[in-house]
Amino acid sequence: MPQPVERKEISLWVPLIGGVLFFLLGWALLFESISRLSDAQDSSGWPTTTGTVLESDIHDSVWLQRKKAAEPHYQPTVEYVYTVDGTEYKNDRVSFTEHSGSTERSWAEDIVTRFPAGAEVTVYYKPGDPSAAVLDPGVDQDNYIVLIIAIGTILAGAAAAVLGWVMR
Repeated sequence: MPQPVERKEISLWVPLIGGVLFFLLGWALLFESISRLSDAQDSSGWPTTTGTVLESDIHDSVWLQRKKAAEPHYQPTVEYVYTVDGTEYKNDRVSFTEHSGSTERSWAEDIVTRFPAGAEVTVYYKPGDPSAAVLDPGVDQDNYIVLIIAIGTILAGAAAAVLGWVMR
């Protein structure tokens, strides 16, 4: 008759399994951030075309946080169309700096002011994949934050996995 697994044995596997999962997640995040950073660096030299801003708006919401008062949250949305080699594309990427918004309304206002609805804009599109485009090319310091988080996740995952392996 099989013996029941003790709770202590199961809990010793948690750091190992959790560490391996974090390690793998960190690598996936690292590959994605390197790809995005590469595109950001290259985007200043991408071909350009003229586009038209269809929508430029600020979406506000409220973020509820534990032990803190609710904070307003502002997300700019800029949607534009452009044509490359006779094919029309629609995009909403302003830059390679990924923001989920800000608690500073002035940040969102700055973006929608720079790219108002109806305005003609310069669109930088990726050679070989014109559906990938951006209005504000180049690298920003925020591009490195995801890279740093990915490396931290890999290191934390590796440390937890090693600890789990030693403890088992």
